Amino acid sequence: MRFKTMLQTTAVLGLAVVAGLLGVTGTWALWSTSASAGAGTVQAADFQLELDGKAASSGTIALTPPGGQLMPDQPIYSSFSVTNSTNASGDFRVQVTLGTPVVRPVGGNAALADHLVVETTAAPASESCGTADYGNKPATAAVDKNRSARFCVRFTLPADAPPELSDASATADIPVTATQIPPTSQQ
Repeated sequence: MRFKTMLQTTAVLGLAVVAGLLGVTGTWALWSTSASAGAGTVQAADFQLELDGKAASSGTIALTPPGGQLMPDQPIYSSFSVTNSTNASGDFRVQVTLGTPVVRPVGGNAALADHLVVETTAAPASESCGTADYGNKPATAAVDKNRSARFCVRFTLPADAPPELSDASATADIPVTATQIPPTSQQ
């Protein structure tokens, strides 16, 4: 009789284990631990440039020669700054390059676009745009995080420009391109 009771007890225990395993949800591990975590926020850094202190809304700056009248061989100068105002936590350096200016006559004098010469260069803030080097090199500058680079623009009418162009007005659209410099290249 002992054998029969042991067999019945083993059968009941086996069925209880199977029923328990089928009814359990979650993990099958012998030891398990769980911890809950609240929702977190992940934010990427902003690639933000400012042109003359204003957030850049496009990749082009439009400049009109400041005051004064354009006269043949008497340049007029202007300048603007590009600021790397990223909120990245690490080093974040950009290479800012100015493209070829495009002249847009104001007031319908299309001939001005054919004669007005617009040149750009990168120059330190301490240098006058009148003494800056406008040689045949691209206007480019490396700008560190939260720093600025200054660019100078020279507007000139050649000596052979028609006299009626001296009273004309124009705007120069200058493409501005910024490319992040990889950290390994910053050394």
